[in-house]
Amino acid sequence: ETLRESPGLLLAQHSLAELQMSLGELPAAKELAEQIVRNNPVNADERMLLGTVYMRQGNAAASREQFLIARRLLPGNASAAFDLAQADKAAGKREDAETEYESALALNPRFVQALEGLASLWVERNQRPKALARTQQYVATYPNDAPGHLLLGALYASGKQSEIAKN
Repeated sequence: ETLRESPGLLLAQHSLAELQMSLGELPAAKELAEQIVRNNPVNADERMLLGTVYMRQGNAAASREQFLIARRLLPGNASAAFDLAQADKAAGKREDAETEYESALALNPRFVQALEGLASLWVERNQRPKALARTQQYVATYPNDAPGHLLLGALYASGKQSEIAKN
């Protein structure tokens, strides 16, 4: 309804694209997100939205391109670095993904999703001790952070250390 009254209202367009994406209407979300980016090429949030649509469609290369642009537009944004890491991981660029997860954590040390992505990469590479050490360090630094404890417990549990995971 809002877009009928104000067709160019960016917030309404963005919200509609997100709604379409959440409903699995990826072609419609892509069309709208591409239109938004054409009209707002230097808006990092819209680049990230388009990148997310591409990622959900399985187009890691196109999503990576959008996330790179978003990171250039907002160099201090941890979410842009995280999204870029996710695209790199999906494209099989594990070392680039690791670098971007580290960038996200450098920008926001409490970005537990970035730590989870990093730990996941290390576990995939049979570097579970490295993942455990980094997560233990995080939990020691932020002892009241429940998601950090959940991640640590999940790492222990997936490593067949269920007794430690319970604690």
